[in-house]
Amino acid sequence: MPDFSLEELIELPGVHLIQKGLSQNFSGLHFDSRKIRPGDGFLARTGQSQDGHKFIDSAIQSGATLVILQNPQKILDSVTVIKHHEPFEVLQNLAQNVRKKSPRLVIGVTGSVGKTSTKECLRALLGNNAFASSGNYNNLTGLPISILQCPSGSGYLVLEMGISEVGEMGSLASIACPDLMVITGVFSSHLAQFESYEDLVKEKLSCLKYLNPEGHVFLPENLLPALKRYWPQVKFVLLKNDSDSDSEFSEKLGQGPYLSYEIAAQVARFLGVSDSEILLRRNEISLAPLRMQRVHSSGIQWILDCYNSSPQSVKAFLESIKNEEPGLMVLADMKELGQDSDLSHISVLNQLEHLNGWEVLFLGDCFHKALHGYSSRSSWHKVGNKEEVLRWISEKKPTKIALKGSRFYALETLCCTN
Repeated sequence: MPDFSLEELIELPGVHLIQKGLSQNFSGLHFDSRKIRPGDGFLARTGQSQDGHKFIDSAIQSGATLVILQNPQKILDSVTVIKHHEPFEVLQNLAQNVRKKSPRLVIGVTGSVGKTSTKECLRALLGNNAFASSGNYNNLTGLPISILQCPSGSGYLVLEMGISEVGEMGSLASIACPDLMVITGVFSSHLAQFESYEDLVKEKLSCLKYLNPEGHVFLPENLLPALKRYWPQVKFVLLKNDSDSDSEFSEKLGQGPYLSYEIAAQVARFLGVSDSEILLRRNEISLAPLRMQRVHSSGIQWILDCYNSSPQSVKAFLESIKNEEPGLMVLADMKELGQDSDLSHISVLNQLEHLNGWEVLFLGDCFHKALHGYSSRSSWHKVGNKEEVLRWISEKKPTKIALKGSRFYALETLCCTN
């Protein structure tokens, strides 16, 4: 793992050295004491739900040799202690400096759907010389941690970039300074935080403010007018819709992840990876949990596609399972759709009309409202909570259960508690 010096930290704005410990170097920074490795630094701050200062002792026991805190307190003399009014700011500033000095090629991945799967596919297709952010480390704490974790010998760094509020994309891009950007698509999945779809598109495209002047952005054709309107100087590559899809591999991954694979393959070819290397390396793709994940437990085959949900991802989910032996499906509401919510949930019901044989449980007020306009169907049922779903499973004893819903519902807990 890379090493960083205490001097690098002291030079950052707002940093005050309170105590100089035994080690002059550290290997990374983290705010979660459970994820501290020997030689790491621990970020202790007072948050809305937790006070990180309470976990300083736990971090030191796990091997932390450095603590960056807001509120000074007595700490072992062997540990270096730094005070800053906002420890996360230290993390971001350090990551920004490290990125600016780095010769590796940085690829940013953003979009309303498919960010994590596209990132994981790129990690595999670019080979052993690529490093990617862990899980969904895509915000203003996760992204800089990933930059610091990247091994010094890596030629590629793939960073997922997600937003939850206006202005966040620009902040992420200022830290990542990408050489290439991949925008998987912009839909109304997070429209609740923005006044209009156009505002959401503009926010996503703001990542281009810090794009390498010689870099390119990969994006779908429907975003081209907005690109030319806001960033006419940026070079672009249009994402292709490959009509000759590999049906066998698509079935293995699932429709949604396969679309992410196609995007990653196009970027990999642009960077010089041959088709034969892509075919070989795609066997190494390991998708993040809850993206068309298949689990066998207690005699039930579970299909877990419940990390999050949007109209586009539900459509891909239904396409992925349409040729499977039917079973029980649990569909929970799609959150954060704003004014498009009603029509989006009705659209899902229209798609379901063509999916035969599945028993469907609908969880959430939005689906319940959408069902009012439909005639009674013996295979469609409203449920009020997950406890009702568990009772249904207990009584009907299905051998296959497919789960799709927003993160709010954490549907995967059904699999764990059954």
